Amino acid sequence: MLKLPIDFSVLRDGKPIETAVVWTDIQVITGIAYARQLPGCIPFYEEYDAMKESGYNEHEWMALSPLERAIAVAHYRIKKYVSLHEADAVELKRKSKGGK
Repeated sequence: MLKLPIDFSVLRDGKPIETAVVWTDIQVITGIAYARQLPGCIPFYEEYDAMKESGYNEHEWMALSPLERAIAVAHYRIKKYVSLHEADAVELKRKSKGGK
């Protein structure tokens, strides 16, 4: 049986990507937050987004084990961090070239 990792071990400059510094001003504070309908659970909206991003329909999603769903949500979250940090790296490079 496949042993699942505790995390995805995605790093930026040797630090876990979810805690790594974003150096540019590309971050925008939107004030948007997902309410947790059930304490300790993933917000429904975020879970639904992860389900769609993973290519599952509702029936297939509910057939997954809670661990499999949690891994899919974790992957979805990490992908968002990776996109943010990729954009940050591109912006740093652009700024280092004087905006050219």
